[in-house]
Order: sequence, then structure tokens, then C-alpha cells
Amino acid sequence: MSEPFEIQGEEQKTKNFRLPCSRFDAPTVEAWLNEKSGDGWRFYAWEENDITLSFTRDEQSAERYWVEPAWEDAAPTTEEQRRYEMLGWEYVCRSHDGIYRVWRATVPGARKGRLKQMEDSYAYRKVKKSLRNNYLWLLAVIALLLCAAWFIRIRSPYVVWRLVADTKIGLDVLTFVFPMVGGFWVDRREGKAMRRLKQSLAEGEPMRPVGRTSVVGKFLQWLPLAITVVLLLSVAGCLEASAQNGLVVET
Repeated sequence: MSEPFEIQGEEQKTKNFRLPCSRFDAPTVEAWLNEKSGDGWRFYAWEENDITLSFTRDEQSAERYWVEPAWEDAAPTTEEQRRYEMLGWEYVCRSHDGIYRVWRATVPGARKGRLKQMEDSYAYRKVKKSLRNNYLWLLAVIALLLCAAWFIRIRSPYVVWRLVADTKIGLDVLTFVFPMVGGFWVDRREGKAMRRLKQSLAEGEPMRPVGRTSVVGKFLQWLPLAITVVLLLSVAGCLEASAQNGLVVET
């Protein structure tokens, strides 16, 4: 039985790549692994977090991967690995959250196992829980927005006019709204991928891929972080200006 892949020597070039799709979009994750292999990168670990995978440079040949939903919250046993090796697959690793087991083909004609219903599996329970938490988060955000709208309405009956007339208030609102838009965008795609994976596991049918994140989606993903950085820089600038003014007054 072959051992899980390990990097040999310090001269091996390693690199982490961020998933270009939802981690729940198993077909797209699998296609991406195959594509990276074709580009000369060999996948070997999924340990740091849910969306970052580790690769090492290996341009010998393109390899094929199989992202399989896991029945149990554990690595495959020695017996399971031997059985898969007879079908032409070697074990690589588990995903960070344990939903998947990733296999690498050892022969060109390696075939995946037959799909079956997996409602009793660890992967199904994990996706179901994640989907429930996703709905709870969405409800919490909607409740927060309603409370904010109610508070603003009480404080000022002319909300729209104040947003237009008072630049500072308008900018504050936009600073709050833009990250929310980015969060809703990401949440929408994540929710779609979770629902499709959950349905696939329940019915034992191939999952319909959601696809990779578009340029607009990537922009919205990074928007909250960008706004946070800008705000922190503004605060730092204001503090520095205040400190300088204080020094001038003392002088």
C-alpha cells in the first residue's frame, strides 16, 4: 500500500492556493485540483483552513483527483485504503472540516465509486448544520437591519433627505451597507452550494456545480476587508493629527 504523499527535501517549492469557489461545491473543487495538476502543482494537504489548499511543484505529469464526501469523521482505515488502491486510487488527505476525503488516481483508468444515498453520513450532517447556521446568520442580519431602520426612523423622519444633505451620515451608511452587500453575495453562493450538495448526498445523484466565483464576486468578497483597512487608516490619521495639534498647543 502506498503511503500518503510527503514533501521530500527542502528544495521542493510549495505554495498555498485559495479555492476559487465555495468549498461545498465538490465538482468545481475537483475540477480545480485537476487543473492545478495540469499546471504543474501537486496537491498534498488541506490543513490550514477551509479555503486554502497546499501544493508542491511537480511538472512530471498531470494527475486526476477525486473529492469524495466522507461517511465518517475520520481518515480512511488501512483496509479502506487498500480497497481503493485496488480501484486505482491513493489517499491524499481529508479536507479541513472533514467533509471530504481526497484521492489521487494511480492509473489512467481509475473509476470513482458508485454514487449512493448518504443521509447517514458525516458529510451530510455537517452540510445540514452549516446550512442551518447560514439561515440563522441571515435572519440575524435582517433583524439587525430592521432595528437600524427603525432607530433611524425614530431619530429623524426625513431619513432620505438627511442622507443626501449630510455627507458624513451618508458616508457612514455606505460604509455599513457595502460590507453587507458583499456578505450577502458570498452568502448567496455558499447557500446555493450547500443546498445542492445536501440534495446530492440525500438522493445519491451527482451534484450540479455552482461554478467559480466571478470577478464581481471576488471584488465583493474583499470589499469588507478593504473598507475596514480604510477606516483604520482614517482613524490612525485622525489620532496622529490630534497628537500633533496637542503638541502645537503645548508649545
